[in-house]
Amino acid sequence: MFGKSKLPHYVRDLSDKKPLAATRAGYGSFTVWIAAWANELGIFPCADASTGVQPAGTPLDVESGDSGEVKRFDWSEFSFGSWDLDDLKLMLNFVDPSREPLAFTLFSDFSEQLVTMVRERVDRSVVYQQFVELPSGTNARGQVRRNRDEELFTEVVVDGDLTQEDLGVLDNLESELRDAVGLPQKSEGFRFA
Repeated sequence: MFGKSKLPHYVRDLSDKKPLAATRAGYGSFTVWIAAWANELGIFPCADASTGVQPAGTPLDVESGDSGEVKRFDWSEFSFGSWDLDDLKLMLNFVDPSREPLAFTLFSDFSEQLVTMVRERVDRSVVYQQFVELPSGTNARGQVRRNRDEELFTEVVVDGDLTQEDLGVLDNLESELRDAVGLPQKSEGFRFA
């Protein structure tokens, strides 16, 4: 469950529950605990790679300009994860392409359960997906996702610049996604800000 490392007492969710799986990893110059629950991923800093002891007030810079002791993410924030067993590299890519992926180097005593759970939880957050090529030639991926509260929401990710002609196709995609899972239709369509 936790590799060969003893899970520190501070690796808990907001309800004070232990994770279903956890492992120590390198993250930049930090050693962290990556912990997984059914509805979230947590990253916890630790001071000593051998003991996993957390120093009081140690900042963890997970994203540029943001620091804090613990970072928590909904599974639906990630578009996918990748795992390289040879290099022990675990990477989690955000849906928002402006956010840098989380890249970890796991230790040799890593938890296989955590690696499997990351893939399964991200996959589980995707309920339904559909792809479409827009009139501009850009590709769009529409998904119905599940958030931490098990509520469904739609998400449309576009791989390039949009044109005015693309907006109608995106409206149709959104409508089809909502119809596929029984969500109510939106009253407004896509528009340029």
